[in-house]
Amino acid sequence: MRRMNLRQGSCTRVGGGNSCRATGTTAIDGDDEVVRLRGFTAYLLLAQEAEQRRISREIHDDLGQKLALLEIQVERMKGAPPSEAHLVSELEALRGRVAGLAEDLHRICHCLHPVILDNLGLTAGIESLCEEYTKLGDIAVRFVRGDIPPASSGISLCLYRVVQEALHNVVKHARTKRATVTLCGNSAGIQVMIRDAGCGFDLSLPRTNRDRTNHGLGLISLGERVRLLGGRCEIQSKPGEGTRIVAFVPFPPATAGSGFRSVDAFAVSRES
Repeated sequence: MRRMNLRQGSCTRVGGGNSCRATGTTAIDGDDEVVRLRGFTAYLLLAQEAEQRRISREIHDDLGQKLALLEIQVERMKGAPPSEAHLVSELEALRGRVAGLAEDLHRICHCLHPVILDNLGLTAGIESLCEEYTKLGDIAVRFVRGDIPPASSGISLCLYRVVQEALHNVVKHARTKRATVTLCGNSAGIQVMIRDAGCGFDLSLPRTNRDRTNHGLGLISLGERVRLLGGRCEIQSKPGEGTRIVAFVPFPPATAGSGFRSVDAFAVSRES
């Protein structure tokens, strides 16, 4: 299985075979770093515009149409004969439509910012995300969790988005019905791993080719999000052998320990 280190942006082939390991001390030329940052800035602007268009379209096509139906129903009730049974029926229909609107608003707000992270924390947020994909994504997501230290809002949101993007890719590209999310941590930081046994993809392809398969931009966003917090993200994948994504985000230096470690180094105590 081929591995890509998204923090360092390099991958070294081992022994001439198909396996590969990420280099840990690759120096980045100043000009290359400027080009990389410009490219990522351009990507962020494009992603922001695309997200704004998506939200606008969803509000217009979904909430706008439902509100229009409510208005029509209220107007119809004004001109209807004052029958108690008819009034009860119309009010029940209105109640159902209002409940649907509330659910849609909750879903849109959740996409913009998962409030569950603020109220219940990272573990509950990722568990809820796994349940949501199991319910709506036609995929069984198993959640394995260990005892993790309290995390800042920045770390929690970062790892939540990593899992969200990874599960989105599983549903959209992996052609599998199962995935596993493992969350664990220690005094050094918090680590999440998303693993599936789907079709996988070839990390040795040039990035432009991966972009055409809709993997590229999501992987760039995922890796850069972790890197901005001083973390590290690795992706291992090979056609026919599934994909494994491991992201580690350290705690601030005053409280952090040894840094990035394999997921096997953390004790996982509970599973749901």
